Amino acid sequence: MSKEKTTARSFAEEGLEQVTEETAAIAQEAPAPLTEVSTTEEEELVQVGGLEPVEFFFRTSAPKKTPKQPYQILKAGDVIKGVFERSFTSGKFKNPTYLIRVESTGKLVGLPGTGSLNKAMSKLAEGSKVQIHYDGMSQIKNGEWAGNDSHNFRVFGNKLKAR
Repeated sequence: MSKEKTTARSFAEEGLEQVTEETAAIAQEAPAPLTEVSTTEEEELVQVGGLEPVEFFFRTSAPKKTPKQPYQILKAGDVIKGVFERSFTSGKFKNPTYLIRVESTGKLVGLPGTGSLNKAMSKLAEGSKVQIHYDGMSQIKNGEWAGNDSHNFRVFGNKLKAR
């Protein structure tokens, strides 16, 4: 009586064979890679990246020395409507500056960060439509900075950051 050994495939070998078959089927169905980007003449191309010049920077008060960049003074009641593009941090106090693409002109403008503005803008995702209301200044009532003046902003946006 001769015993003939039969080799049964293991569970792992069966799974590997199935995955290989599925991968081959998906590769056949995948579209061919694009070699050329097609654009129509009607589409307007917009520069991306940090090289686009900022039209002007908003300020809450007149500067002591004439700045290199153009600026515009914010007054209580001013409203900035547009799209939040991005922010960058610079300067002695490491305050962020928010770059907003203004709805009416399509130009990029800068808005310096302050306490209430930083808190609100930190909750918005880049690309969000924004409406920023400058409500002037008021005195801080409580906390470490009680008695000092602060700039008041109300910010409305449509895209919040994912938590």
